Amino acid sequence: MKPQFAMGLVALTWFTTVDVALAEVPAPPTISVLTATKKPINEQLNVTGSFAAGEMVLVTPEIEGLLVMNFLAEEGDTVKKGQTLVNLNSAAIDIQLQQAMISRDKASADLERITKLRSTGVETQANFDLTKSTFDLAVSQIAALQLNKSRSEIKSPVDGYIATRAVQIGSVASASKPPLYQIVRDGEIELQAEVPESDLPRVKLGQIASITVNGLTQPVMGEVKLISPQINQQTRIGIAHIAVKSDQRIPLGTFGRATITLAAEEGVGLPMTAVTFGDNGPTVQIVKDGKVQVRKVTTGLVGTDDIEITKGVEAGETFVARAGSFVRDGDAVTPVALTQ
Repeated sequence: MKPQFAMGLVALTWFTTVDVALAEVPAPPTISVLTATKKPINEQLNVTGSFAAGEMVLVTPEIEGLLVMNFLAEEGDTVKKGQTLVNLNSAAIDIQLQQAMISRDKASADLERITKLRSTGVETQANFDLTKSTFDLAVSQIAALQLNKSRSEIKSPVDGYIATRAVQIGSVASASKPPLYQIVRDGEIELQAEVPESDLPRVKLGQIASITVNGLTQPVMGEVKLISPQINQQTRIGIAHIAVKSDQRIPLGTFGRATITLAAEEGVGLPMTAVTFGDNGPTVQIVKDGKVQVRKVTTGLVGTDDIEITKGVEAGETFVARAGSFVRDGDAVTPVALTQ
């Protein structure tokens, strides 16, 4: 009995030692993971600038020296092409026009008389030519005076709204003075966005922008319509003109921010925290069968929070949400899925 008891005691001691050893083996460390999915990825550029007219039309008098009798439009008013904005004093033109008509009528009668006399050989060709030129001159003078008469009513050359008014009743109209009005053509405005020299080549015509306007709760949409061919040599800043696609009348000079969508793709997108950029290029830590695999990847578009993986990671694979030096290639881990 004693030998059997001794063997039983040894066996019990061995199993106890194994249990203790197994109990002392630590569980693999937990690591937060996500599942790769395909999603829309937008590469964007944030810019700032001020709002200006898409095209500012200057209204100036086409006739000099006439007094302003009244004006019919104020700043902010919407105007139509051909709408009368200013009336000038045309009394002197009316008198000249009446005199020119009298001269024309007299020259017309003389021309008719001389024409009849020429047929009988009484009048000479020289007298006929002189009378004819007098009549033609009177007709041209009437046409010029009628044109000046029409110009005494200054009209809007385009549709739009009045941005500024400088006209004053009693002032003398002159093209050498500041414009009577400045009109925002068709009401179109733009954000003149400042773009760093290094980013300017990525901005293209037709790109869509979301514009945040001071004082408005919702952003407005815009589209890049023009890129300045020059940059400021001191600041190294270029200007991108973003046409505002909104009926909202934004005050000129207002500060605005725009997010320009440079490119958009549908692809596998990972958070920036999941990609490590090293000397050998970008890598992602994949978790497969409870172990970490460090995999080289090829990146594409860079969004605000996500980066496109064009090669190296497929949709449905599990990856470490926050890559770093916590785990290495081949390490066993306990993956814990985060809510995306």
